[in-house]
Amino acid sequence: MTLFFAAPVCTYLYTSKFIKGETALYKKDLWHFLPLVLALIHVSISFTAVVDWEVVAKQIIDGGQFSVTQTTGLFPQIIYAKSLLFIVLVYLVATWYVLLKSGFLWDGRWDVSKTWLVFYLITGSFFKILGFVAVLSNTAERSFFSSPLFLLSSGLVILFMMVFVLYQPRILYGYIMVSAGGSNSLLINEIEKESKKQAPIQKEKLNRHQHQEYVQAIQELMEKEQLFLQPDFQMKDLATAVDIPVHHCSLVINHIIGKKFRDWLNSYRVQYFIKEYPMLADKMTVEAIALQSGFKNTATFYNAFKKETGRMPKIYFADNNV
Repeated sequence: MTLFFAAPVCTYLYTSKFIKGETALYKKDLWHFLPLVLALIHVSISFTAVVDWEVVAKQIIDGGQFSVTQTTGLFPQIIYAKSLLFIVLVYLVATWYVLLKSGFLWDGRWDVSKTWLVFYLITGSFFKILGFVAVLSNTAERSFFSSPLFLLSSGLVILFMMVFVLYQPRILYGYIMVSAGGSNSLLINEIEKESKKQAPIQKEKLNRHQHQEYVQAIQELMEKEQLFLQPDFQMKDLATAVDIPVHHCSLVINHIIGKKFRDWLNSYRVQYFIKEYPMLADKMTVEAIALQSGFKNTATFYNAFKKETGRMPKIYFADNNV
């Protein structure tokens, strides 16, 4: 039963860390597990002689995790059950709030990481909502978990999950199934194959002299004008500023410089952030400096910073004694 208190917390932390590109818990994250600690204390200390866990199990099966009325430990059972209901509800709302506020879903092109996160949250949220419905159903003295509606709805969702995974198995790679080298080799190989197919055809459109001329013009413009500080700066804006066709601009960045436009643009922003942070750290937060550096939201900043430097900002500056 105590794991019921850990599940919503883990979902929230996983989502927030996933969006920021972080892979470790920090001390500030540990307070989220306080309800779990209290739940462990609750079941470890009991003033009753024996807890009838068979009755508890039957109540969970009949009415869900929120419907237990059997005394299970130190605190009155109504406090234990209502606290669990409150925590699950709060963290469910908080998880979706963090995702939607971050702009993670709308920043850049849709990719496998976004598909995985949405799939994970939708399916998890559905079964949490079923628990809330079960509470309302039990209030009306009906057992929701044994009703045809529950069996049909949960069966359809499980079927959807199976079909979706069979249709898009790539969402499992790197998240549930990780290769021995710790990299998503399947996706990388596909991207590399696609790039190799497109690159020879596109490179024929410009000669070597034009390559060098365009690269120099683009780099000089970005360094002097600092156009990357504009949050909504796009490929067409760069092409207009340099006065070259958009498809030539795309060719130079993707195949000559060797980066996707968004990654290339964010690399300038990250370097600007690294330069400005030591001077502004006492006056502004990391997030504020990131927005000043041209990033539209903090999620994009953290992902770009880690991709560019291999570390998160605090670790990077700590290693460099800043």
